[in-house]
Amino acid sequence: MRDDSSDFQSEMDTLTGQFEQMEQTSILDQYAFVPGQPKPISYLTANFLHGGWLHLIGNMWFLWLAGFILEDTWGRLIYPSFYLLAGAFAMMVHSWSNPGSMVATLGASGARPVPATRRHARFVPCRG
Repeated sequence: MRDDSSDFQSEMDTLTGQFEQMEQTSILDQYAFVPGQPKPISYLTANFLHGGWLHLIGNMWFLWLAGFILEDTWGRLIYPSFYLLAGAFAMMVHSWSNPGSMVATLGASGARPVPATRRHARFVPCRG
């Protein structure tokens, strides 16, 4: 019985070491935004990571719908800056609402509504 438990503990220690090594080199651990342990670079990089092709395509489609008019109006320097600031702000709001969460946040879904709202406020006439 002792040999089985010591072999089991040895295997668990080996697997734990492998998991820690893989976790330290993973893209999610390096660049995704974790509200419980935010890294300054992750406010920017998490906007470029996505959970799958549909997530990426959906964000790009909505960005294209709202973005082409604003980019033509604001220019190619102001619009991307505004978008990146909106993404960082969305990560900040997420960390305020989930301060202890250890779940990684991916994608620009939080930044996406800001240009759409700005486009709507700027170009849709008010009927009163």
